[in-house]
Amino acid sequence: MDEKSLTQILAEGENQKQAFLIDLSDRWKTAVLISSFANAQGGSVWIGVKPNGKIVGVYAEGVQTELTQLVVSFFQKPFVFKTRIWKNKVHFVLEVIIEKALDEPVFLINEKKQIVLFERHASKSVQASKIVLNNLQFKSQQRILPEALSSQEQLILALIQKNKQLSLSQMYKLQAMDKSEIDLLVSQLVYRNLVEMDFSSEVTLYKKKTS
Repeated sequence: MDEKSLTQILAEGENQKQAFLIDLSDRWKTAVLISSFANAQGGSVWIGVKPNGKIVGVYAEGVQTELTQLVVSFFQKPFVFKTRIWKNKVHFVLEVIIEKALDEPVFLINEKKQIVLFERHASKSVQASKIVLNNLQFKSQQRILPEALSSQEQLILALIQKNKQLSLSQMYKLQAMDKSEIDLLVSQLVYRNLVEMDFSSEVTLYKKKTS
């Protein structure tokens, strides 16, 4: 492949559509990256590249075998990806190309044998919250909610609007309801497209959608 093109791509840094790995020493992190891209917009994991975009190289054929084994170890169901080998003057780099999952989310099984889901937001791969999981369930069930908001939904929406943005833990403190009830109400507001999630900080924030 063209070396100039490779340099330009890596110069963009890690973002919504690409991530860098030096090698596969952290197999779980690799699985998280691959699955998170599949659960978002798709993307590429570049192996043989430092976090700053500097190429260190990798034994591409060996890595491809490890990737196949990794899928068997951590993915709940068989998962297909593509690979492409790039080369600069000295080193080989392996690009793992992940398509967006269209039929159903891609789940992983962690060391505790728990089924977990990750998504890609900006340059981070984050574990899906209970709100995201609820919305996936609503969509899969094609859940139909009443056209009018319930009084409790209105209460939570007003709380979020008053404070501009809130985390779930802040809502738990501010609103005298069971946590599970707040979770469900926030999930429904997100599903209704009235509230959006902000993943830019360490804690997911919820705010009223403006458009």
